[in-house]
Amino acid sequence: MTAMDLGPTVLARIQWRARFAQRVRARAVRCYPYPGGRRLTM
Repeated sequence: MTAMDLGPTVLARIQWRARFAQRVRARAVRCYPYPGGRRLTM
């Protein structure tokens, strides 16, 4: 299947998951600092 066949709902879900993962990652970085003060940059 192509993106055109999937439709806007799947695209919206992908964007939502991307935002959700970004928010979780930011919270994890803030709550759990890495050794040496390094931050996860992805």
